[in-house]
Amino acid sequence: MKREEKISEIKRIIKTYGSTSPMELELGSSPCIMSTGNKTNVSQLIEEFNEDDVNVVSYVNETEVSDDKLTYEELSDDIIDEIFSIMEDYETDNI
Repeated sequence: MKREEKISEIKRIIKTYGSTSPMELELGSSPCIMSTGNKTNVSQLIEEFNEDDVNVVSYVNETEVSDDKLTYEELSDDIIDEIFSIMEDYETDNI
């Protein structure tokens, strides 16, 4: 399945069943956009899946420092694949 088709399916599933979060879905962890660590650990995690975008929270040493929105089109192929798999499970759980 092509990237655009996966994004369309993600949006369709969320439109049908509503926005959700990794916590609501009881995922082991949130999808990680970026993580670095030396003396400080900086990470960006997807904390909510919406119809047109995701809510990305940036953390420094587990302290929330910013909250942003990214469209699905702005996300990497790996993240789209991960979200697509999560949304397929979300749809299955709702059927």
